[in-house]
Amino acid sequence: MNQRKSFQRILSLFVLCGVLFPLLTAAQCLQNANIPFPIKRDFEFTVDIDQAAAQSLGKSGVQKTPEGKIPQGAPDVPVPVDIEQLVDISDDLNVQKYGSALKHVKVNSVKVTALENTVNVALPALTLKMSEKDKSNEQEVGSLRSINPGETGAIDDMIKTEAQKDAAGRYIVKFAFNIKALSQYVLKAGMEVPKGKIKLKISIDVVLSLNPFSK
Repeated sequence: MNQRKSFQRILSLFVLCGVLFPLLTAAQCLQNANIPFPIKRDFEFTVDIDQAAAQSLGKSGVQKTPEGKIPQGAPDVPVPVDIEQLVDISDDLNVQKYGSALKHVKVNSVKVTALENTVNVALPALTLKMSEKDKSNEQEVGSLRSINPGETGAIDDMIKTEAQKDAAGRYIVKFAFNIKALSQYVLKAGMEVPKGKIKLKISIDVVLSLNPFSK
């Protein structure tokens, strides 16, 4: 009798598993059933190295030599390189239609291309930061390698690791955010004063998505 009851319990367990497993699997599939909406945007801007160097030399009281160099005995002159852009994707049709229901974001890339480059020295490596639209809650999310003098074409993907993509995604899912790349030259005695301009394009490739089966 005990053996028969044990057999019945085991049989019931198998039947229960046979019913619940497909339901649990289906529930998991529904939970992961995100509807994707790809968004790609390009932003162009020019970094004026002539202006940045002239301003820094003026503040430091240093005059370059006729050969375009920092004179001997001059103090170090920091020349900041700041690139800042407000990115607003709220005009995207899917963003306007679904709004806050777009709770998921996948960052494919944030690539930089040099379109024109007349700068005579290497542009230093830059740190990429993002912040809220009002520039609050700033966080480092990536980097850009140094750009060689006169180099044009594809330069770098600024956001490479999964941790960086997750951090950037927290700003992107708000549909409007501030993006900033910054570094600086440090000009020392005898160094050539940087000059020229570089026109850059930032290409943002992300996928926003919603799950119609989640609250």
